[in-house]
Amino acid sequence: MLVFYLLVTYVILQFGWWAYLIYDLNKQILLQKQEIVQLETEHFDAPLLDHGVFTQELDKRFWMVIGEGSIFLLILILGALTIRKTFVKEMALSKMHKNFLLSITHELNSPIASIKLALQTLEKRTLDNEKRNLLVSNALSETSRLASLVDNILLTTKIDDSNFELHTEKIDLSELLQSNLDRSIAPKLSNHHLITKIEKGHFAAVDFLAFASILANLMENAVKYSPEKSTITVSLTSQQNKLIVAVADEGAGISEAEKARIFDKFYRVGNEDTRKTKGTGLGLYITKYLVRAHNGQLIVRDNQPKGTVFEVHINQFQSDATE
Repeated sequence: MLVFYLLVTYVILQFGWWAYLIYDLNKQILLQKQEIVQLETEHFDAPLLDHGVFTQELDKRFWMVIGEGSIFLLILILGALTIRKTFVKEMALSKMHKNFLLSITHELNSPIASIKLALQTLEKRTLDNEKRNLLVSNALSETSRLASLVDNILLTTKIDDSNFELHTEKIDLSELLQSNLDRSIAPKLSNHHLITKIEKGHFAAVDFLAFASILANLMENAVKYSPEKSTITVSLTSQQNKLIVAVADEGAGISEAEKARIFDKFYRVGNEDTRKTKGTGLGLYITKYLVRAHNGQLIVRDNQPKGTVFEVHINQFQSDATE
């Protein structure tokens, strides 16, 4: 950054020197013209020209140089500020990208190592059915986690390439949420208390897989950033032709400064030195995109007395009232 400021200072000094040279050159030219005119008038016995004319011309050219130079300097400063802003943004993005690569490497290696260890144990040892089933269950859980990571990476690539399409259909959202919680999510919440407040019979036009991904990412986020034995609440309510899916945790919460950035790609709450939770910084980025693709809105607010609430607002299927 010091090199940048030194470069800007050098350019400004060069501009000042250039302006001085232009002014001095114009002054010398006018003096030469004055001498020539005076010689000509003396030769023809004509009255000498008024020196005020040359002074006015000199002032006119001086302000012309200052005006043009000021515009040039303004453009230069605006350009330098734009370059600096772009440079800082690129550096921040590069840092987040580097952190992402480090995180994703760890995130991928962790389930692979767990699965490998389980398979090696099954291969080399004779275990009773209970221990064998436990290893198989853990391996399957790690396989699901690995598949989820890969799916998020592939989905992010499709989003960035504008190559993602929704396939919406009328779905009982109440049943979708409850079934996903029961089958896929609740078994992974052994260290948390899950409370569901899902109103029955609410329909919406959604993509089944995409909405399941929204719920999974929000639940994963709640689990990562809330302490063990705390409560996670999932609710579905209806309000003015809108369906509101809310996931509330009892974690440390999110500061106002970070609420505007948590949906950025690769961004994670906290810093790399103090952050202990796993993650790639893609979950909320994907979630916000999928919610917007459903013409919905993703809102984050503080939970009471502590924690965070993520709310997904989408349109209720219009024929609900008549069915």
